[in-house]
Amino acid sequence: GRAVIDQIRSGGVGGVVLTVGLGSMGYHPKEDRDETEGHDRTSLLLPGGQDYLVAATSTVAAEEGLPVVVVVLGGGPLDLSAAKASPHVGAIIYAGYPGQAGGAAIADAIFGHTNPAGRLTMTWYPEDFVRQAELSDHRMRPQAASGYPGRSHRFFTGSPVFPFGTGLSYTRFAVGRPIVELPAGALAEVALEARRGVTRHHSRVVGL
Repeated sequence: GRAVIDQIRSGGVGGVVLTVGLGSMGYHPKEDRDETEGHDRTSLLLPGGQDYLVAATSTVAAEEGLPVVVVVLGGGPLDLSAAKASPHVGAIIYAGYPGQAGGAAIADAIFGHTNPAGRLTMTWYPEDFVRQAELSDHRMRPQAASGYPGRSHRFFTGSPVFPFGTGLSYTRFAVGRPIVELPAGALAEVALEARRGVTRHHSRVVGL
């Protein structure tokens, strides 16, 4: 982290891209925050002091007037509340484990060569979730008596870090109020108006 901060302060840097996340080989087994074969995470926080790295580096970058992008690698949700709330972090990209061509794909998205359209396929819970739900407890519906918050976008009663279906692009959309019709003996029909706010071409799937 110190080397990165020194490089930012030395000048000649046009922006900062921080790559954080999990290691599939279990780099931080003592913290129980990493993931690997035969080892489940017991925390949703970033391992290895990476939250501090993001906070310290993005603060220095902001002092230098530099934009900051945080790229997150891993096989599942993380509590990125600190990075999400930071006024110094301009964007967060979740890339999973992107494979051989992942670096080029991430760079294309950051530099605007592509217009990303990904949406989260799962609910991203806060760290408190692991203290309310056992890893082996797969009940979906919440139980108020025990304090169990439920699981998934359908039943989770808490405030997610990122809800199911979250995702941004370089195009802004305005979606109008849906009009629902229920013909007798037929499937429901839903109509709505969606408008692009900028001229850049893009498409979007609207979740109902």
